[in-house]
Amino acid sequence: MKNVKTALYLLLSQFIYLLMCAPWFLVALTSIMAFADPNALSSIAGLGLMFFVWLYPAAFVGAAVTCWIFYHKGKFKRAAWMNLLPLLWIVPLVLFFMYG
Repeated sequence: MKNVKTALYLLLSQFIYLLMCAPWFLVALTSIMAFADPNALSSIAGLGLMFFVWLYPAAFVGAAVTCWIFYHKGKFKRAAWMNLLPLLWIVPLVLFFMYG
């Protein structure tokens, strides 16, 4: 028994996550500029921010694979929640462009 609503939700949200890869690419390229200062490599916060930005594709692919595995096992709620994982990268980016 498959859940059509969950499948449509997963497909639509993953399409949106895929579209967010274009802005991610621009942010990822500009995150490298944070290390223009010679003292920047000693900043743990700067390194953490750069790694956080560069992990978006891994989170997107990992969440997509995991949520479809849960979907095919019949765990629809868990699949829907797992699909929200890439929002941990998108929401701060959108808020930064709106208010930053």
